[in-house]
Amino acid sequence: MTNGVNKLLNTMSKMGTDTVSELSYGTVTSLNPLVITRETGESRTPLTAEFLVLSKMCKEFRITSAKHYHVVPSGSTSVAEGHLHGIPTRDTANALEDLLIWPGLRVGEKVILLSFSSSQKFFVERMETLENEVGA
Repeated sequence: MTNGVNKLLNTMSKMGTDTVSELSYGTVTSLNPLVITRETGESRTPLTAEFLVLSKMCKEFRITSAKHYHVVPSGSTSVAEGHLHGIPTRDTANALEDLLIWPGLRVGEKVILLSFSSSQKFFVERMETLENEVGA
């Protein structure tokens, strides 16, 4: 088990009465509606959104840029060596795009499931988040 998973288990066990009771793995089988199939040994159990608590890293996070633009008026350069250059009018419309920081879950993605609330709820974390944790 990775250090990231251990850190997460320790943090969740300090949450009080809703302590973690089991760690398992799952696969995202549907996005709309959200279904994650829990894999425990030979058993596969589909879990719907009502039983899942997604970590922030499992949700799409996008920074929306300010939608504005500037008009650069036409003009010309100063004369150098007997000639000058014309500059056409330009604008910066749509120059800034939205920035995707973290994509949402994808069908087929493997996740870690931590059960709590007497195994009635499952905290979902991306496997790559915990496996690639810096300083884990």
